[in-house]
Amino acid sequence: NISTAAATSELTPCHAGEERNPETNRCRSVLGNASNLVPCKEGQERSLETNRCRSILSSLGALTPCKEGQERNPETNRCRSIGSATSALKPCAKGQERNPKTNRCRKAAGANAKGLATVKDVNSGPITSNPKWLLAGFAVLSATGYGAYEWRQEVFEFFRKLKGKLLWTS
Repeated sequence: NISTAAATSELTPCHAGEERNPETNRCRSVLGNASNLVPCKEGQERSLETNRCRSILSSLGALTPCKEGQERNPETNRCRSIGSATSALKPCAKGQERNPKTNRCRKAAGANAKGLATVKDVNSGPITSNPKWLLAGFAVLSATGYGAYEWRQEVFEFFRKLKGKLLWTS
């Protein structure tokens, strides 16, 4: 690959005892250089892939036994419930149904629709007695007045031109 070779030639060389990782283009310690490594603690071993210390998994006898109705998962080494133990499910409460996908209780679909039928609008009274409308009207009137004051020269000039055109045509 020409682009990889060109990119590798632009990189700074690695220090002594390091090599360039072809996947990441980063410098890493050479696995054969064990002189600067700290020895692993008791119950640990050095990983050949990462050159780091990790626990030895031979201590499986130290695990606590699983409870009744559980088994040990070989992938995660954790206890999990046996499938037959889930057949004794508690019945759902009133107004709930069992979800067939998750096997958990949820609110019944009919209960939600019935609850929405009882929602009613709130009577807020007549609009004229609400002082907020007066405040909103005052704000609009004030903004219009300020705009007319700021643009008064342009407005007068527009009307002068309009008056001139109307008089000129008649």
